[in-house]
Amino acid sequence: MASVLLMNFLDVARSLGLDPLNATPEKVATFITREFKRSGGAFNYNTSIISLFDLFRGASTLQEAEDYCAEHGAPAGWGPNVQAIRLAGSYAIERQSNCYRTSFAAVAIGRLTNDRTAYMAIKTPLVRVEGDRVFVVVPGFRMSHRPVDVEIDVAASLALAHFGRDDFHDADFEYLYAGPGSTGEREFQAFHGRSRRVFDLDAVDHLLDIYVRGLSLAVDQGISAPAPNFRGYRVVDGDQPGFFD
Repeated sequence: MASVLLMNFLDVARSLGLDPLNATPEKVATFITREFKRSGGAFNYNTSIISLFDLFRGASTLQEAEDYCAEHGAPAGWGPNVQAIRLAGSYAIERQSNCYRTSFAAVAIGRLTNDRTAYMAIKTPLVRVEGDRVFVVVPGFRMSHRPVDVEIDVAASLALAHFGRDDFHDADFEYLYAGPGSTGEREFQAFHGRSRRVFDLDAVDHLLDIYVRGLSLAVDQGISAPAPNFRGYRVVDGDQPGFFD
Protein backbone atom coordinates (compact mmCIF):
# COMPACT_ATOMS: atom_id res chain seq x y z
CA MET A 1 0.00 0.00 0.00
CA ALA A 2 1.32 3.46 -0.89
CA SER A 3 1.84 5.89 1.96
CA VAL A 4 1.80 9.66 2.02
CA LEU A 5 4.94 9.38 4.13
CA LEU A 6 6.85 8.27 1.00
CA MET A 7 5.70 10.57 -1.78
CA ASN A 8 7.11 10.26 -5.29
CA PHE A 9 9.08 13.36 -6.28
CA LEU A 10 6.84 13.83 -9.33
CA ASP A 11 3.85 14.19 -6.99
CA VAL A 12 5.72 16.48 -4.63
CA ALA A 13 6.27 18.78 -7.62
CA ARG A 14 2.60 18.57 -8.62
CA SER A 15 1.45 19.37 -5.09
CA LEU A 16 3.27 22.71 -5.19
CA GLY A 17 1.19 23.91 -8.13
CA LEU A 18 1.88 26.33 -10.96
CA ASP A 19 3.46 29.00 -8.72
CA PRO A 20 5.58 26.78 -6.48
CA LEU A 21 7.59 29.45 -4.69
CA ASN A 22 4.29 30.94 -3.48
CA ALA A 23 2.63 27.63 -2.66
CA THR A 24 0.93 27.28 0.72
CA PRO A 25 0.70 24.32 3.10
CA GLU A 26 -3.09 24.47 2.76
CA LYS A 27 -2.94 23.97 -1.01
CA VAL A 28 -0.45 21.14 -0.63
CA ALA A 29 -2.73 19.47 1.93
CA THR A 30 -5.70 19.77 -0.43
CA PHE A 31 -3.71 18.13 -3.23
CA ILE A 32 -2.54 15.25 -1.03
CA THR A 33 -6.02 14.60 0.34
CA ARG A 34 -7.53 14.62 -3.16
CA GLU A 35 -4.89 12.38 -4.72
CA PHE A 36 -4.85 9.77 -1.97
CA LYS A 37 -8.62 9.33 -2.04
CA ARG A 38 -8.15 7.66 -5.41
CA SER A 39 -7.47 3.96 -5.71
CA GLY A 40 -3.79 3.07 -6.04
CA GLY A 41 -2.22 2.13 -9.33
CA ALA A 42 -1.85 -1.50 -10.34
CA PHE A 43 1.72 -1.11 -11.59
CA ASN A 44 4.73 1.16 -11.74
CA TYR A 45 7.33 2.01 -14.36
CA ASN A 46 10.29 0.50 -12.55
CA THR A 47 11.20 -1.98 -15.29
CA SER A 48 11.41 0.66 -18.01
CA ILE A 49 13.21 3.08 -15.69
CA ILE A 50 15.95 0.63 -14.75
CA SER A 51 16.31 -0.52 -18.38
CA LEU A 52 17.66 2.90 -19.31
CA PHE A 53 21.03 2.18 -17.70
CA ASP A 54 22.06 -0.59 -20.09
CA LEU A 55 20.60 1.23 -23.09
CA PHE A 56 22.59 4.40 -22.47
CA ARG A 57 25.82 2.48 -22.00
CA GLY A 58 25.31 0.24 -25.01
CA ALA A 59 24.99 -3.00 -23.05
CA SER A 60 21.46 -3.80 -24.24
CA THR A 61 19.50 -3.58 -27.46
CA LEU A 62 16.13 -1.89 -27.56
CA GLN A 63 14.48 -5.23 -28.30
CA GLU A 64 16.09 -6.79 -25.24
CA ALA A 65 14.82 -3.91 -23.10
CA GLU A 66 11.31 -4.27 -24.50
CA ASP A 67 11.38 -8.03 -23.88
CA TYR A 68 12.46 -7.44 -20.28
CA CYS A 69 9.64 -4.96 -19.70
CA ALA A 70 7.14 -7.39 -21.25
CA GLU A 71 8.07 -10.15 -18.80
CA HIS A 72 8.83 -8.50 -15.47
CA GLY A 73 6.81 -6.53 -12.95
CA ALA A 74 3.04 -6.54 -12.58
CA PRO A 75 1.34 -7.91 -15.71
CA ALA A 76 -0.89 -4.82 -15.89
CA GLY A 77 2.24 -2.78 -16.48
CA TRP A 78 3.87 -4.87 -19.20
CA GLY A 79 2.30 -2.95 -22.09
CA PRO A 80 2.80 0.56 -20.65
CA ASN A 81 6.41 -0.17 -19.74
CA VAL A 82 7.13 -1.49 -23.24
CA GLN A 83 5.59 1.64 -24.74
CA ALA A 84 7.66 3.89 -22.48
CA ILE A 85 10.99 2.16 -23.09
CA ARG A 86 10.36 1.98 -26.82
CA LEU A 87 10.24 5.78 -26.93
CA ALA A 88 12.82 6.68 -24.30
CA GLY A 89 15.08 3.80 -25.25
CA SER A 90 15.27 4.91 -28.86
CA TYR A 91 16.66 8.19 -27.58
CA ALA A 92 19.09 6.44 -25.21
CA ILE A 93 20.70 4.10 -27.73
CA GLU A 94 21.64 7.07 -29.90
CA ARG A 95 23.50 8.71 -27.01
CA GLN A 96 26.06 6.21 -25.81
CA SER A 97 27.61 7.41 -22.56
CA ASN A 98 29.72 6.52 -19.59
CA CYS A 99 27.08 5.67 -17.04
CA TYR A 100 26.91 5.40 -13.26
CA ARG A 101 24.03 3.43 -11.83
CA THR A 102 22.09 5.14 -9.05
CA SER A 103 19.59 3.46 -6.75
CA PHE A 104 16.05 4.55 -6.06
CA ALA A 105 16.26 6.73 -2.96
CA ALA A 106 13.85 7.39 -0.11
CA VAL A 107 15.10 10.74 1.14
CA ALA A 108 14.13 12.12 4.53
CA ILE A 109 12.80 15.63 3.95
CA GLY A 110 11.33 16.63 7.30
CA ARG A 111 9.44 15.82 10.46
CA LEU A 112 5.69 16.01 10.85
CA THR A 113 4.06 17.47 13.93
CA ASN A 114 3.60 13.98 15.38
CA ASP A 115 7.36 13.37 14.97
CA ARG A 116 6.96 10.96 12.08
CA THR A 117 9.42 11.38 9.23
CA ALA A 118 8.35 12.39 5.73
CA TYR A 119 10.29 10.88 2.83
CA MET A 120 10.47 11.68 -0.86
CA ALA A 121 10.91 8.84 -3.35
CA ILE A 122 13.41 9.74 -6.08
CA LYS A 123 13.49 7.32 -9.01
CA THR A 124 16.52 8.33 -11.04
CA PRO A 125 18.33 5.29 -12.50
CA LEU A 126 21.64 6.76 -13.60
CA VAL A 127 24.03 9.62 -14.06
CA ARG A 128 25.57 9.70 -17.52
CA VAL A 129 28.55 11.49 -19.00
CA GLU A 130 28.48 12.40 -22.69
CA GLY A 131 31.54 14.33 -23.79
CA ASP A 132 32.11 17.04 -21.20
CA ARG A 133 28.51 17.09 -19.96
CA VAL A 134 27.08 15.26 -16.96
CA PHE A 135 23.36 14.46 -16.75
CA VAL A 136 21.16 13.17 -13.97
CA VAL A 137 18.56 11.18 -15.91
CA VAL A 138 15.02 11.85 -14.64
CA PRO A 139 12.30 9.61 -16.15
CA GLY A 140 8.72 10.84 -16.36
CA PHE A 141 6.79 7.93 -17.88
CA ARG A 142 3.32 8.21 -16.35
CA MET A 143 0.20 8.43 -18.50
CA SER A 144 -2.03 9.66 -15.65
CA HIS A 145 -0.88 13.26 -15.81
CA ARG A 146 0.67 15.61 -18.37
CA PRO A 147 2.91 18.03 -16.45
CA VAL A 148 3.22 21.67 -17.35
CA ASP A 149 6.64 23.27 -17.68
CA VAL A 150 7.04 24.39 -14.08
CA GLU A 151 6.12 20.93 -12.77
CA ILE A 152 8.89 19.43 -14.90
CA ASP A 153 11.35 22.04 -13.65
CA VAL A 154 10.45 21.49 -10.00
CA ALA A 155 10.52 17.69 -10.25
CA ALA A 156 13.87 17.66 -12.03
CA SER A 157 15.29 20.22 -9.59
CA LEU A 158 14.23 18.05 -6.65
CA ALA A 159 16.02 15.08 -8.19
CA LEU A 160 19.05 17.15 -9.13
CA ALA A 161 19.35 18.52 -5.59
CA HIS A 162 19.80 14.97 -4.34
CA PHE A 163 22.97 14.74 -6.43
CA GLY A 164 23.88 18.41 -6.15
CA ARG A 165 24.79 17.82 -2.53
CA ASP A 166 26.82 14.75 -3.45
CA ASP A 167 29.44 13.79 -6.05
CA PHE A 168 27.67 15.24 -9.10
CA HIS A 169 27.21 18.87 -8.06
CA ASP A 170 27.95 20.10 -11.60
CA ALA A 171 25.42 17.83 -13.29
CA ASP A 172 22.58 19.03 -15.48
CA PHE A 173 19.19 17.30 -15.43
CA GLU A 174 17.86 15.32 -18.37
CA TYR A 175 14.12 14.82 -17.98
CA LEU A 176 12.89 12.05 -20.28
CA TYR A 177 9.18 12.56 -20.81
CA ALA A 178 7.22 9.62 -22.18
CA GLY A 179 3.70 10.48 -21.14
CA PRO A 180 0.48 11.78 -22.70
CA GLY A 181 0.79 14.18 -25.61
CA SER A 182 -1.72 16.79 -26.68
CA THR A 183 -3.80 14.10 -28.42
CA GLY A 184 -3.68 11.75 -25.44
CA GLU A 185 -1.26 9.33 -27.10
CA ARG A 186 2.09 8.67 -25.47
CA GLU A 187 4.81 10.98 -26.78
CA PHE A 188 8.49 11.50 -26.05
CA GLN A 189 10.43 14.67 -25.30
CA ALA A 190 13.80 15.26 -23.64
CA PHE A 191 14.30 18.38 -21.52
CA HIS A 192 17.61 19.68 -20.20
CA GLY A 193 18.17 22.07 -17.36
CA ARG A 194 20.45 24.30 -19.42
CA SER A 195 17.43 25.55 -21.38
CA ARG A 196 14.98 25.57 -18.47
CA ARG A 197 14.65 26.83 -14.92
CA VAL A 198 16.69 24.96 -12.34
CA PHE A 199 15.73 25.78 -8.75
CA ASP A 200 18.82 26.19 -6.58
CA LEU A 201 19.35 24.39 -3.28
CA ASP A 202 17.93 27.21 -1.19
CA ALA A 203 14.78 27.24 -3.31
CA VAL A 204 14.49 23.45 -3.09
CA ASP A 205 14.76 23.60 0.69
CA HIS A 206 11.98 26.25 0.72
CA LEU A 207 9.75 24.13 -1.52
CA LEU A 208 10.26 21.05 0.61
CA ASP A 209 9.52 23.00 3.77
CA ILE A 210 6.18 24.11 2.30
CA TYR A 211 5.46 20.55 1.16
CA VAL A 212 6.24 18.97 4.55
CA ARG A 213 4.07 21.51 6.35
CA GLY A 214 1.26 20.72 3.93
CA LEU A 215 1.70 16.99 4.43
CA SER A 216 1.67 17.46 8.19
CA LEU A 217 -1.57 19.43 7.88
CA ALA A 218 -3.16 16.67 5.77
CA VAL A 219 -2.18 14.04 8.33
CA ASP A 220 -3.51 16.18 11.18
CA GLN A 221 -6.78 16.45 9.25
CA GLY A 222 -7.09 12.68 9.24
CA ILE A 223 -5.55 11.33 6.04
CA SER A 224 -4.18 7.82 6.51
CA ALA A 225 -0.41 7.72 6.91
CA PRO A 226 0.77 4.11 7.35
CA ALA A 227 4.45 3.33 7.70
CA PRO A 228 6.09 3.45 4.26
CA ASN A 229 7.41 0.36 2.51
CA PHE A 230 11.06 0.96 1.65
CA ARG A 231 11.60 -2.21 -0.35
CA GLY A 232 13.62 -1.33 -3.44
CA TYR A 233 14.78 2.00 -2.01
CA ARG A 234 18.00 3.17 -0.41
CA VAL A 235 16.97 5.17 2.65
CA VAL A 236 18.96 8.41 2.82
CA ASP A 237 19.50 10.14 6.17
CA GLY A 238 16.55 8.29 7.61
CA ASP A 239 17.24 9.53 11.15
CA GLN A 240 17.68 13.17 10.20
CA PRO A 241 14.97 15.84 10.39
CA GLY A 242 15.73 17.58 7.07
CA PHE A 243 16.54 16.99 3.42
CA PHE A 244 20.30 16.68 3.84
CA ASP A 245 20.98 18.27 7.22
